[in-house]
Amino acid sequence: MEKQMNSQVIAKQFLHVFEHLHNGSIHSDCRRLLGYELKRCKSSIPNAGRGVFLSGKASAGTPVAIYPGTIFLPGDPSLLPSIRNNYLLRRSDGALIDGKPFGLSRLIFSSCASRNYVDGNIELQDETWLKEEGNTRNPLSIGHMINHRPDDGEPNVMYTEFEFESVPLEYRRYIPHVYYSSHETEEHQLPIKSIAMVAVRDVEDEELFSDYCFIATSQ
Repeated sequence: MEKQMNSQVIAKQFLHVFEHLHNGSIHSDCRRLLGYELKRCKSSIPNAGRGVFLSGKASAGTPVAIYPGTIFLPGDPSLLPSIRNNYLLRRSDGALIDGKPFGLSRLIFSSCASRNYVDGNIELQDETWLKEEGNTRNPLSIGHMINHRPDDGEPNVMYTEFEFESVPLEYRRYIPHVYYSSHETEEHQLPIKSIAMVAVRDVEDEELFSDYCFIATSQ
């Protein structure tokens, strides 16, 4: 029950963000509404490319970002997209989330997303996290760009499993996930397996770092 309640708390906080997104208020004033905003900039780690910086302040325990990508369930054919793929995360229930925004992984996500519409025009996912530049529909869907902590540093966010148990259809367009298996999308309110980036301490005006070797189970 503790895991379920914690998962629900994480999902509830993201749903609150989706509500603001749906009302059109968060992109214009994200920092005022959340206390922080996320920016993609050159990482402070040499030769690490770009990273994610938090501008503002987030207290310990705050889910600050979502790790996006295609969800592969046990038994799904994930071998080819897994080759040389450092963006693939495995949950404790065996599900994989592929957050690689280019190559075959990108094509798979886009292909799966193309079938996920209700009544022909209601999107059931956010595909804009694949963009290299510009704003994403959900400004928190860039968890895949958070770098591993430097050798002499500690992570300030942690991968944490959770699930969207029930989401209004009009909010689904802000969730950066698709199931690889088409039958998982036939019931639109099936739980959506996800991973949040949760602050492990107070974070203020700094680059976000994770530990690629550890995923918490919301306990």
